[in-house]
Amino acid sequence: MPHIDTSILQEDQRLKEPYFQERFANLITGYTDSTWEIERVFYKAVYDSSALHEEILQMKPDSVPEPQSLVDVAVARHYVFKNENLPKAFFGVVVVGSLCLEYEQLKKDGKLPKNDQQSAETAAFLELIQEKIDKLEPSPTDDPPKVTKFYDASTLYFYTCEYMPSIQDGEWRIMPWDNWRYGTVDEVDRRTMNNAAVDIEVWKTKYNENADFIIQEPETYCVQSPIVKAVLRWAELPLERRYNPSYKVEDTKTNWWYDSEIRLTGFIDNYSMFFSLQADNTPAWEDNVVPKIPLYFGAFEPLKKEDETGNKVDSEPLGEVTVLFAGTMPQVGKSSIAQFENISKYDFDNYDKQYVTPPMFPILKNYTRHPGNGINNCIVRKDKAGGRYEGYYLSWDAVPNDMPPKRTGKYSTEFSGEFERDYPRAWQNHMNPAYNYEHTPSRYTERAHVSKIYIDHPESGKRGALRHAIGFVPIGKVAARIRLEKEPCAATTSGNKYDYFKMHVFDGLSPLTARPGTPFRPVGVGIKDTE
Repeated sequence: MPHIDTSILQEDQRLKEPYFQERFANLITGYTDSTWEIERVFYKAVYDSSALHEEILQMKPDSVPEPQSLVDVAVARHYVFKNENLPKAFFGVVVVGSLCLEYEQLKKDGKLPKNDQQSAETAAFLELIQEKIDKLEPSPTDDPPKVTKFYDASTLYFYTCEYMPSIQDGEWRIMPWDNWRYGTVDEVDRRTMNNAAVDIEVWKTKYNENADFIIQEPETYCVQSPIVKAVLRWAELPLERRYNPSYKVEDTKTNWWYDSEIRLTGFIDNYSMFFSLQADNTPAWEDNVVPKIPLYFGAFEPLKKEDETGNKVDSEPLGEVTVLFAGTMPQVGKSSIAQFENISKYDFDNYDKQYVTPPMFPILKNYTRHPGNGINNCIVRKDKAGGRYEGYYLSWDAVPNDMPPKRTGKYSTEFSGEFERDYPRAWQNHMNPAYNYEHTPSRYTERAHVSKIYIDHPESGKRGALRHAIGFVPIGKVAARIRLEKEPCAATTSGNKYDYFKMHVFDGLSPLTARPGTPFRPVGVGIKDTE
């Protein structure tokens, strides 16, 4: 089974931002004897329902707000994967793009959508959206290349579900979303346009005869998990702007282009994948605005128990239950300016509510009371007693977490002043006193302490361990790989005495870097390399 490092692949196989989903699919389905398959690719467009103002006003005055001059539209492109070894665990990878269309021009051209989703006007509206996307999205065959883009691969969305929705492969669906009724983006994250676009259980919405906004024929049997929003880099001002409101034209104020890469390294087999992801950090390497984040999806290694004959066997079938988590650039603050300023100030040891990422739920689910969000904790598909998508945490054998010295670095950058920074890249230097509190490699045996990374639930306890991964204290480790001696039987079977693990230290917010996701942060992670 392969260890993958996209930086050494041929140019047309690397994960460029505009083609991330397609090439990611090729990576995980294309290795020898892979059991990963693309189940479906589909598109969901969502637009602000105030575009229906005039039509609904005839039913009930003042029931819909005045339309804005621009109609907001969000479009999500879903790639959903299946694996025969992971029953009831489809894996969704989504990118979202947005655009604004002029209300008066739509009205003039007869392309203003109607309350009836099957109307000719709604079909013309969707066709216009598709034309706009084709105009903006780059293609490998473009000559000269396009420097615009529609889908924003700086933010990836991941989810798992037990059953597929009714939408077919390659199909488009469009629906209005009553965004104004549920508050603003800053107030209610789950009610935003992007949330509705990434949801796979709601496909039909409309205003009824009383001008009440309703959902029709929801497909809640899909049992979609909380959605993991993984932000790979800051994609707003002062680093990037994609639309110029003054000149009403697509802007190119950025240094991430049609050929900017997302580097992926890690290990995949027919039961699980564990990768690190990082966007091109050359344009902005300071302030943790382009962090390295993890992505884990698939089976975990079950705990062992004794059977009737005294032999050690798995406590539950491998692959019957899956785990999902990723990472993200830290985002704290209500405004875009506040969020940008707080990235490098994020306190990874503080687990007050403001530092916990609110779960991004499917529209009609909330999985009370302790759901996983895949960022501060891990999402496990099913608990032993039946609960879905509970929040699990990671544990591993390490020294006490409450070190006397602070794990911080203090300096200034181009975009921020001098203050203490908690993210790992900021304090990894040999002068930091944290280096006196660690499991150091033995001077006598030249061996380092490592541990399995366990998955724990606060109530039901230890469930298993991450596959093809080990944890260690990363402070002071300068090697690129760790060599782990196999058990005698495994070494005899494979013909190799050692397994090799590539070392990773993640910078973004994830269960591996923040408390209480793990009792010691950050976890140094070894992901299996080659034998």
